[in-house]
Amino acid sequence: MQPVPLTRAVRPTDMSKLFSFVGATIGGYAGWYAGAKVGFTTAFMISMVGTGIGIYYGRRIAQHYGA
Repeated sequence: MQPVPLTRAVRPTDMSKLFSFVGATIGGYAGWYAGAKVGFTTAFMISMVGTGIGIYYGRRIAQHYGA
């Protein structure tokens, strides 16, 4: 693996991982909050769905970032 040069410009696609992480965090939290009113297992399941949705929309936003 080659080191990344420090002068490399940040491209919009480089932000995909960051936006995916932020989307997963927000989506997972929202799902947990919504499901916790019913019970632990429901909170976990809805949190997983929210995480997936957050990753999806995070990547879509990253594709359009700076465009």
